[in-house]
Amino acid sequence: MRLTADNIKIDTDDGRFLLVISTEEIGTMRVDFHSLALEFEDEVRRELRPYALEAAHARATMPTDDGDGYALDDPKSPGYYERMVG
Repeated sequence: MRLTADNIKIDTDDGRFLLVISTEEIGTMRVDFHSLALEFEDEVRRELRPYALEAAHARATMPTDDGDGYALDDPKSPGYYERMVG
C-alpha cells in the first residue's frame, strides 16, 4: 500500500512513541514505533539528513521566490507533486 502523507508528526501515548500520519485517502493512522525508536532515528539521519542539508544549502545560496532554492521542475522543489499532478 502506498499513500501520500498530508501531515506527519511524532507523538507519545503513555510514554510510547507514535508516528501520526494523516492522509486524504484513509484519514489519520497512528503507528506505535516505540520498540524501533532508535533504529527509526538512525534511518531518519541516514536518509533525510542529506536531503535536509542540500535543501538548506539551496535556500541559502540560490535566491528564488517560489522554489526554495530549487527549480520548479525539480522533484525536490516544495509543491512539485501538486504542480505536476494538479
